[in-house]
Amino acid sequence: MQLQSIQNGIFGKFVYFLTILLFFLSIALVRFMIWNIPARAFLVIFIFLLCLFVQPHLLSKAIHDLFGIFIIIFYTALLGCVLSFINGQDIGMIVEQIIEIHIQAVIGVCCGYFLLNIIGPKRLGKSFLMTVFASGILALFQFAHVDFAWNIREYLQQYQNFIDVVYLTERSRAFGLSLTPVHLATQVCYGFAVWTSLRLLAADNYQNKHMFRIALKPLTVMIIFAVASGNRSPLLGFGIFILVALFFARPLLTLLVGTLTIPLLFVLCENYNAVYGYFKGYEIRALRVGDKSSQGREVLRAYGWLLFRYNPFGYGLNFSSVNYASKFWSQISQFENAQSILVNAVHNYYLNILHKYGILILPVAFYVFRTLIRHLYILMIFIPYIVHAYFHNDGPLQSDFIIWYFIPLFQLVVSNISSDSKEA
Repeated sequence: MQLQSIQNGIFGKFVYFLTILLFFLSIALVRFMIWNIPARAFLVIFIFLLCLFVQPHLLSKAIHDLFGIFIIIFYTALLGCVLSFINGQDIGMIVEQIIEIHIQAVIGVCCGYFLLNIIGPKRLGKSFLMTVFASGILALFQFAHVDFAWNIREYLQQYQNFIDVVYLTERSRAFGLSLTPVHLATQVCYGFAVWTSLRLLAADNYQNKHMFRIALKPLTVMIIFAVASGNRSPLLGFGIFILVALFFARPLLTLLVGTLTIPLLFVLCENYNAVYGYFKGYEIRALRVGDKSSQGREVLRAYGWLLFRYNPFGYGLNFSSVNYASKFWSQISQFENAQSILVNAVHNYYLNILHKYGILILPVAFYVFRTLIRHLYILMIFIPYIVHAYFHNDGPLQSDFIIWYFIPLFQLVVSNISSDSKEA
């Protein structure tokens, strides 16, 4: 059976519907449980088995085409198990982490590959973007203090097993359909990468100088959603992306504008109190830099590096920085907001990965970095996500499961652009 006929047939449309439902559950009802298991887990397994039954040859193709990804997942699973045993962690907790992180990653990558071939890249991207758009638009209404937008989120909350609902009860920060404002920010970064990937697939004879024009529409929409969520890290990432994309498009003009902007930055720094006082009067959290959240990052990063120096070989899969806070309190207590280490994780994805897997994760990091450098367009569309992860805990192999569905899509972008370059 030809894949093209499947995409346009009843089965392809049915799988498309299931994919839309999967991403809705993954964003709006991520903590909706059935028998203490996320409902999305049952659906993704069903999609996986259904696609495998109809197109069994896709599994061997996925393993061949994404072999490097599977090697990374299996290597980190083995490394995590060894380090967990060395650090005396409970075997039940180790198995749980392997299932939640690594097995879920394998199924996610395979499922993403199946969906890419059965429903096509455009439908795969659109199925995710539908819920991201709905979440972002709802966040805009929440940001504007429209009651019905908050009522929708409150209705969904009753079906989720999630205790920390302070943003919902206080209605202090908009987060649309997502679990928290930080989750919305992560999904906004993904939305930008996925939407821009679809536009890259449709572009003819892509060159890096075309990136800003191609990404302009996704960039504009996702910046608006990020502002509504009150997250500063995606905005910083989008700002860096703009500078990089403009440099490739107009290098001399970008350097000139950057040079002229430096004196303005010095003026802003010299008048920081006045600038902060101005923005403090507004409710746009994304423009404020002096609240407890931003001030607490310094002590958390210092604590994170202290933990790494103490054990550079890693603590294992079940590591939590909070469990070590009392041990290092004497070295951290002099910091402002030092008490944050007692209740918060280090809020830095890269440190979290170093803590769990130790220095033996660095070969994987080098491989990923080398791959991104070889394909700058993929690195560019991930700049917002990379920057966002620096200020928060989640990422690949660390609670972030959505990325695995789109690894095959990003690889398709690389394949298409590489083949276009060879033809040119």
